[in-house]
Amino acid sequence: MSKKEPADWQQIAEQLKDFFARHPNPALKAKTLQAMRAVQRNVACPAGNPSGWAGGILYAAANDGKTPVGIPGLLNSEVEKFFGVTMGTIRRRAARWLLMKS
Repeated sequence: MSKKEPADWQQIAEQLKDFFARHPNPALKAKTLQAMRAVQRNVACPAGNPSGWAGGILYAAANDGKTPVGIPGLLNSEVEKFFGVTMGTIRRRAARWLLMKS
């Protein structure tokens, strides 16, 4: 997928489903999926790698309204390995996600 092609909401949802199957956290899962559904109704799926967007949505939900400290219970390297993107990408997607949410 090139950077200019839109990601697919279903692909992003599948990435998040896989993440929470491997790293259960019911409260964060509910918050993450609720945030995604709220934006999904009003915004076309953004361009880019679905894994980067899934990581960004998760990171934004985990840190929303707080000083960013990562995803609870995981090292940044574990998050990068799971999603296959850098933390820089995840943080940029999280920042764009928060702008889309507002």
